[in-house]
Amino acid sequence: MNSVTRPMLLGTSSLLSLLVAMPAQTHHGVTAHFDLTKPIVLEGKVARLDLRNPHSTVYLDVVNSDGTTSQWNCEMHGTTILRRMDITAETLSPGTPLRIEGFPHRRDGHGCYFDVGILENGRRLELGFLTGEQRHRPGNDAEKGSIFGTWVRKDFEVAQTVRRNFDVPLTEAGLAAHAAYDPIRDDPTRQCSPVSQIRVWGMATQPAVISREGDEILIAHEWMDVRRPIDMPPYDDTPKEPAVLGHSRGAWEGDTLVITTTGFTTGVINQFVENFAGRESTGVLHSDQMTLIERLSIDPSNDDLVLNWTIADPLYYTESFSGSQRLVRSDLTIQPYNCVPDEQ
Repeated sequence: MNSVTRPMLLGTSSLLSLLVAMPAQTHHGVTAHFDLTKPIVLEGKVARLDLRNPHSTVYLDVVNSDGTTSQWNCEMHGTTILRRMDITAETLSPGTPLRIEGFPHRRDGHGCYFDVGILENGRRLELGFLTGEQRHRPGNDAEKGSIFGTWVRKDFEVAQTVRRNFDVPLTEAGLAAHAAYDPIRDDPTRQCSPVSQIRVWGMATQPAVISREGDEILIAHEWMDVRRPIDMPPYDDTPKEPAVLGHSRGAWEGDTLVITTTGFTTGVINQFVENFAGRESTGVLHSDQMTLIERLSIDPSNDDLVLNWTIADPLYYTESFSGSQRLVRSDLTIQPYNCVPDEQ
């Protein structure tokens, strides 16, 4: 394998498929960090592989045309996702010849996003996700018709409510908060924050488990090792400190679980949103006055888990806004996430 780096122009259909797929499949705001309009190809040898969550990095030594060597760092999925793709430290051990097809970093001249890797033996490491619907391997049939069980996100589009077409009017306080937010510097996932329930539910391929814990309900997510206890009647009225994910109370309306969450710290609903508040890229923020209502029910026609949510935040927004998402049953098991914060 020749150790050279060069930009490569892809065919129209290939480039279109990449541009459509990548923003929906990557884990946090790929377009804010990488330029998806300029596909590149790198060929070299692996220097090292840094496996961690929420994202891993492969370092590639590339020989330039003048004979000098440059080391590129290419961002990949986190450890838990790579493990499910059978990509391990042995797959990309030091010295392994590797071709990377990806996208350049916007601010790092030797950074890239790893989309496809090709090994010397011809194996392709394709990091695009399968949706829950594409991967569909149902879990326990005994749980059919119930919200309880293991779930993964069904597709990639319904979670984009707070990424695109987001036009809820802001109050003056909301405008000021958004003007001060930098989606690169202030991205809460860099410090291993779960961000918000909306962000957590939207994680593709990483399972969630809804279970009973005595008289309470527990919602566990693989991403960021989230564990959400849902307080059920009779409610615990002990005062609680504000938290990133607030404090949740549940109630049954027939077979629908209605979860009302308050007690948030000021924070972020989704850390990247396009063309909102007069900025090309910013976040959707919330104040400590936010109330989130989630309604979890089963679609009897296909056994999908349907999540409908509504947010009201009178300090930052002049009206409430809503979204929805579907999940399908899965045979995946939650793995420890063990997020490693980025260096400041």
